[in-house]
Amino acid sequence: MGCSPIRKLLACAYGRRRSEDVVNFLLEERGQDVVEYTLLLAFVVLSSAALLIVNAQSVIGIWTASNTLISTANTAAHGS
Repeated sequence: MGCSPIRKLLACAYGRRRSEDVVNFLLEERGQDVVEYTLLLAFVVLSSAALLIVNAQSVIGIWTASNTLISTANTAAHGS
């Protein structure tokens, strides 16, 4: 039975037992769902950050207008 080129390369670089471990690790699919959920979470986080950056000026404007309105109402209520 012949070996694949990747197995031969890894066998030369790491030794036979070590190369089998590396190949098995690369071919395993047990952690695939964890990787997919991690990528999905990263996408959600980056999308949220992008939305916050894009809408920052709008949020600052709303905050400033609200603060001015509250300050005006407070001044009118206390008669300062």
